[in-house]
Amino acid sequence: MAVAAAEVLRLKVAVLGGTGGLGFGLAARLALAGVEVVVGSRARERAENAAGEISRLIGGKAVIRGLENSEAVRDCDIAVLSVPFEGVDTIIESILPNLSSNTVVVSCVVPLKADLRGYGSAAELVRDRIPSQTPVVAAFHTVSAEKLTKLNEPVGCDTIILGDDREAKKRVAELAYKIDGLRPVDGGALKNTRIVEQITQLLISINKRYKIHDAAIRVVGIDDARVFESWR
Repeated sequence: MAVAAAEVLRLKVAVLGGTGGLGFGLAARLALAGVEVVVGSRARERAENAAGEISRLIGGKAVIRGLENSEAVRDCDIAVLSVPFEGVDTIIESILPNLSSNTVVVSCVVPLKADLRGYGSAAELVRDRIPSQTPVVAAFHTVSAEKLTKLNEPVGCDTIILGDDREAKKRVAELAYKIDGLRPVDGGALKNTRIVEQITQLLISINKRYKIHDAAIRVVGIDDARVFESWR
């Protein structure tokens, strides 16, 4: 989904948990695509170190910096939660004072064996913790961190985009299209994240069984043009 260069430069994305595998990979790929990225962490020094490493990998052309989570979300267009499920409540509480209703919150949180405390999915818990006027979308669960960090290779897989706000989902799909080889497939309502989070757990199991690190998914039967048109 092509956008004008000036539009790319105006886009600001905070990746909370950007020092971890998936978060680091997403931050690196988005910075490589020309998006302004803020790496967020509970410790500012860790965020700054991760941002510096990404800048080094890309060759110093990245518009990227590291901040503590609560500062990272300030004035951002999209805030990606790539954090352990156990830390979701604390992190959301810390960012709420600086979180705008114009910001799309993206959950890629996977609960693994954690107690969901009565919720159907981690994304639904996030939805409950975020003010209702701020849209919540789920995405990037099934993207391999290993594939993301191989910056010279296309990712070559799909991400399922889920949410109840159509325009917010489109914004996240546009962001996904900036990552080489990543195709955003519309998975419907946010409640369907219950299925996708379980698929992620399955992919982790497959990685362990076959001693690999990059199991991912691709939805067959839909050509690229039809997926693209579905977001227009």
